[in-house]
Amino acid sequence: MTRDTQRSGEEVGAFGTLFVNELSLADRAAPTSQQPEDRGQKFPNSPDFPRSDRTQFRGWTAQVWMIIQQKPTSSPDEQSKMQFAVNSVRGVALGQILPHIREAREIGLEGLPAFIQLLEAAFGDPYQVTAAERKMREIKQKNCEFCQYNAQYKVIAANLDWNPLAL
Repeated sequence: MTRDTQRSGEEVGAFGTLFVNELSLADRAAPTSQQPEDRGQKFPNSPDFPRSDRTQFRGWTAQVWMIIQQKPTSSPDEQSKMQFAVNSVRGVALGQILPHIREAREIGLEGLPAFIQLLEAAFGDPYQVTAAERKMREIKQKNCEFCQYNAQYKVIAANLDWNPLAL
């Protein structure tokens, strides 16, 4: 066994011991009342807000919704959903939300759809359909493999409301 492999094994063992100890402390500190099944589990890391690329905004929105739907008991109300989304915005995007955060750290919007609509007005791509139509007319397979071409085609088609015959 090499020294690096042995060191890695020792580090994994130490981490395992630390993890077990943390779980033990958490179990002792937890109340004995019945809790929802995902109690104590946190959301995965929030997706990064697409600061510079407007075409990525829809993907960010979809990720936020999917993460929230994965753990419904972690976001039982609109405030907790919006608070989760706030954690993924920075800079100018956060500046769009700050005027709506009250002293009680409550977000003064109706819900997550209003939150996303506020950000979409500032960061969404207003020419998304126009750009997709242009890309659809220009797309060519050229020297790439068909699977790459097909993937690009499907991404463009997802932004269009064309019927199957038109596609």
